[in-house]
Amino acid sequence: MHEIKLPKYNVFTTGFCLDDIRNLPLVTMPGGNKGYRLPQMGGDEQSKDLSIARKNGTEVINSSLRIEKRLSVIISSYLFPNTHQVSSQRFFFIHEILETDKFSMHFKKEIVLKIIKDFIQVHGSEFSRIEKGLAQIIRYRNAFAHGELSYDATQGVVLKYYSGSNKTEVLSDDFLQGLEATFKDMDQTLDIMYNKMLPKIKPSSITSGEEDSGTKSE
Repeated sequence: MHEIKLPKYNVFTTGFCLDDIRNLPLVTMPGGNKGYRLPQMGGDEQSKDLSIARKNGTEVINSSLRIEKRLSVIISSYLFPNTHQVSSQRFFFIHEILETDKFSMHFKKEIVLKIIKDFIQVHGSEFSRIEKGLAQIIRYRNAFAHGELSYDATQGVVLKYYSGSNKTEVLSDDFLQGLEATFKDMDQTLDIMYNKMLPKIKPSSITSGEEDSGTKSE
């Protein structure tokens, strides 16, 4: 398979104190003038770090698609309990509603959280952990998809993005390892929630709900 290589926008920034610069030895500049040499940016090491950051961003986006698929499965299984039976209604809901752009990942998250809280009966610290973890996944998926990666001389690779306000995240090893742990935790947790939900969504329980709402036929 051909590996595509497209133009990228590399941003390198540096900060310095004028007093520190004046303490550097003078060098001869082009044209014979004397001046100070500033730290060089855009070398192989900085470019390599930016390349790794972009690959990490791709991992975040791809893993977010997996998480979103898990959310979709929980929603469709909750509404259509008989997962082994293909129905036109189930097919229509999944392909014409659930998997369209208008049914955002944020909206799916809110529905699944309601199912987890009200139907699976998960509360307290466990529910808060799931709510926070899913919110982080959506936040950083959007950040890597729409934000700007740059290399700062003092901080390393930073991610600038908008989430309610302008934000800057230093992509340190600790941050990336924490983000990686969150994705793995939520992937496993959603699988657990799905398996906890399955015994509760027998078709008979749906029928009972219809009867309670006054739709029982005489």
